[in-house]
Amino acid sequence: MQHVSLTGSWTGMLVYGEAYDPYEGEELYFRMELQQEENWITGTSADIGGWGASPDSATISGVVTGSKIYFIKRYESLHGFSELGDEEISIDRSQQGPPIYYWGVLNETGDTVEGEWGFSKPLGSGSTVPDSIYRGSGTWIMKRKD
Repeated sequence: MQHVSLTGSWTGMLVYGEAYDPYEGEELYFRMELQQEENWITGTSADIGGWGASPDSATISGVVTGSKIYFIKRYESLHGFSELGDEEISIDRSQQGPPIYYWGVLNETGDTVEGEWGFSKPLGSGSTVPDSIYRGSGTWIMKRKD
């Protein structure tokens, strides 16, 4: 595969994994603007619909090695549901969201990336299980926007 730049506009979807039961399989749609310099990528991402969409944008920073892509997405504020499946999103603008790790593979034509994502965060004293760690993960795909 020859070198393909990721610079440009992308649209994508992530799918929530088993930790989100009974919402496993729900989808979140996003758009992403990326810039690539050598092997480094930076950019922004915004959710555009689906389950768990944040009203805030996120920053992207990562690396490309051959056809493999690794990046961290971080929302401007901490958002989530008070109870899993609760339709009301809670937003804490005093702190950033946790880093969400994405890894994937660019296809041979350079227009699609598929992979997995995951994150973990301490639940803290407000949790029913103090000092526990919540882990979420799933799959994702994005396609170059024409």
